Amino acid sequence: MNSFQEHDKKEFFQPTVNAVSIMLELPASIWLADESEKVLRAVAVTELLEGKLGNAEIPLDSQNVGVEVFMTRQVAVIESIESEKNWRFKDEVLSLGLKSAVIAPLLIKTRIAGLLVVYVPEDKPLSLEKLKPKAEASASQIAATLRHVQGVEALNNVGRLINSQIQNPQLLFKNIMQSAQQVLNCEHVSFFLKDPISGDLVLEKSSTEQLRRDRFKSGEGLAGLVVQTGKSMLVPDALKHPQYVPGLYLKAKERSMLLSPIKTENEEVIGVISADIVGLNGFDLQDLLWLETLTRQATTALQNADLYQKERDKAQALTKLGEISHDLLSIESLPDTSSVLEKREEILQTVVMKAVETMPGEYSSLRLIDHETGDLVLEAVYGSDEAKSQKAKRLKADASSINMG
Repeated sequence: MNSFQEHDKKEFFQPTVNAVSIMLELPASIWLADESEKVLRAVAVTELLEGKLGNAEIPLDSQNVGVEVFMTRQVAVIESIESEKNWRFKDEVLSLGLKSAVIAPLLIKTRIAGLLVVYVPEDKPLSLEKLKPKAEASASQIAATLRHVQGVEALNNVGRLINSQIQNPQLLFKNIMQSAQQVLNCEHVSFFLKDPISGDLVLEKSSTEQLRRDRFKSGEGLAGLVVQTGKSMLVPDALKHPQYVPGLYLKAKERSMLLSPIKTENEEVIGVISADIVGLNGFDLQDLLWLETLTRQATTALQNADLYQKERDKAQALTKLGEISHDLLSIESLPDTSSVLEKREEILQTVVMKAVETMPGEYSSLRLIDHETGDLVLEAVYGSDEAKSQKAKRLKADASSINMG
């Protein structure tokens, strides 16, 4: 959640912590990990705690009971805050008449995002063992909401990038890949695009360099299977799947995978996005929905980039054609003398070279009318040796005899 601004965090989590406090009838605080600064930061606290813990921070490398919960991902029941030697901000909490607490981790699948702390006042007799499952349930709901927000945020970010980075598809793929890693909390994400000639899946972009292969035949491996079926796959134990073919150098003996096809508007599969993570059952249906949404956005990005490139090519072609017209017109102004024949030939050769660069084809030829005879004379060629051998060819300028081959 590091991409949230501080005021956004406060605005988002304050109603949440208030709701938890009302439901449990106890004060509470929500702490999120800021991994860039290596701290746990209080992003929302109930009114009682506002003057004491608002925006408080705990270094992740410090000796602290909250840090211990963060590292172990286990709920902690603190019978006596006063007796807990590793409780930070002890004086502030005790001054409010709070004597005990339950600290629950905010777990997003296997990743911990922060903590929920529920405090028990001195004057309120309450079984901490009964409070523990309630705090865990509240933490689970907060984590689920946080996961959803992170997913929506990542998708919105990709949506913005689709238009802003249309001129640089590779950078766009990189950012989509990073967004997928963030929302799926996975190690590797790879983009494969189908070679239109061979039908092979060719690696376009990957988040890792530990690649064993960068190309798969149609139908080969899990990615090839997705191309054949046109359907996404959620694979809880990838290494034991009969269709699995290693694409990475792996040390882990257990891996989970997600794969989603990149489709055109007419449902043709033109590529695959795959994600993988160490361990079994590392992904769930929510992850699959996120990846499919990201894949649809990637498809839009590909189409936009392709359209942009075509328009760019068209503009460049028009520019080249303009240059060709200018070059041809310049020939008319040259006197027909031996002193300028070399210059004339150079211009004509430039014209046919630009023609090949502008339009599809292996070679181009240029024929000009001989005004005395009316014949079409091949003046310049560019391309194959066969074309060059036609340079002296003269064609009669009537429809039945003109053969541009």
